[in-house]
Amino acid sequence: VQNKRYHYCRRKNNSGSFALQQLRKVRKSLSDRSMAREKRFIVSFGGTFGNAIQKGTELLPIIEDKVTLFRVADAAIDFFDHNAKPSERFAKTLERVGWDELKKEVEAAYYG
Repeated sequence: VQNKRYHYCRRKNNSGSFALQQLRKVRKSLSDRSMAREKRFIVSFGGTFGNAIQKGTELLPIIEDKVTLFRVADAAIDFFDHNAKPSERFAKTLERVGWDELKKEVEAAYYG
């Protein structure tokens, strides 16, 4: 004997299942709320993917505007450009050079 709730959610009408309609309402509600807010950014550094997965580290508070975001991104790219060996990943560069060096440059870009 199957559950009545399962049949209720599987029942079709003109615009899809009841569960799908509810999901659309929730998605629209969330997107309306996010459109009312200002965009903010969280930047993390040194994450890896693949065989050795490592979560990136957040060195800065939440970034409020795009100008600051681009300054921080440029500082991180410049750091990598000056310190990385050929074909070296960013996380490996950070392990070799040290997180403190990156933190100094990124904070200078964030506050400057």
